[in-house]
Amino acid sequence: MTTRDSLLLPEQDAWPLGISAARDRALQKLARSIQQSEPALSVLSPYAPGMHGEFLDAPSLVIEDHAGIRLFEHSGDEAYSYRALLLAGDDDLVAIGVARCGEFETYCRECLGLGSPRILTPESAGPDDSLATRCRKDMEFVAGVAAHAETHGGLNIMPYMGTWPLWELAGTITRHCRAPLRVIAPPPQLTRRVNDKIWFAKLVKSVYGQTAIPPSHQADNFSRLCQLAVDLARSHASVAIKLPDSASSAGNLVLAAELLRGISWQDLHDQLYQRLLGMGWNGNFPLQVIAWERALTSSPSVHMWIPAVARGEPIVEAIFEQHCTGLAREFDGARPFQRDSAWQLRIAQQRIMVTVYLSSNLVNCHHKLVHF
Repeated sequence: MTTRDSLLLPEQDAWPLGISAARDRALQKLARSIQQSEPALSVLSPYAPGMHGEFLDAPSLVIEDHAGIRLFEHSGDEAYSYRALLLAGDDDLVAIGVARCGEFETYCRECLGLGSPRILTPESAGPDDSLATRCRKDMEFVAGVAAHAETHGGLNIMPYMGTWPLWELAGTITRHCRAPLRVIAPPPQLTRRVNDKIWFAKLVKSVYGQTAIPPSHQADNFSRLCQLAVDLARSHASVAIKLPDSASSAGNLVLAAELLRGISWQDLHDQLYQRLLGMGWNGNFPLQVIAWERALTSSPSVHMWIPAVARGEPIVEAIFEQHCTGLAREFDGARPFQRDSAWQLRIAQQRIMVTVYLSSNLVNCHHKLVHF
């Protein structure tokens, strides 16, 4: 059975993390300001009231649904949902959206010693339905999960992302279940926002200052998009246009500055339009336009645990170094961060500030936010 402790990677106890009282007050002031401007960030899901809270001493339903990420599952990598099996143990449930692979299940069970969870595959629904929606529409799936929860005295629903379809699934299960359930995820609107590159860029600049990231702007129409790209090309070697809710570089269009200089406005419009459509853009705005740094030394990823507010400060579990390839920097794997302890401390300390900002007034549950 998955427990909260079994999810933690080895902690770096040597890191003297924390923030000063003055910095904490400043972060809380920022958090209150953004909450006032967007109250929905901290609204608990109406689909599943009462399901935020502590990790229950009970099995988990683990589900990796990428529906909140543009271009990700549609790229043909739907089998990524099978990674959820790596988080599950005896008595747990795992929902997958693809045909089962006995070899992978045997590897997880016998080679990795992860236990024997029960694997569930919901019936197919609409062609565009997410995995969570397929699960919700399959009443046999819902009834089976509810019965499992009642047998074991409760259930934790542990998603990849706490998106609206996931919370709808949780609400449907709880209406058919007499046992307590918990969703280990942030509120749905906050989930959407932290995976929005434009919103998160503004957050980072609010916490660390304007120079914390390369120059970044929001384009709300195509004319503004072209103008921002041309303006950035005057002082930067490359410019990127990003779909704000995509992942794994699938939504990155990287352009050499030379291509943006001296081109007619109509040709620029036509080229950008066709290239964006070719990569899967659906015509919606806003888009992010950002100066693209080439001489990168590292791409660190910090994995953190955010406890309930009353249970203490966020925990830095581990720092990984992402390996990326190609001009668009496509993710190609990760390994433990190899740089010296001073760099690790600096990175961990900075990420703690963002996490404290998010957790201080916006959430009151515990969950994971990764890949800062």
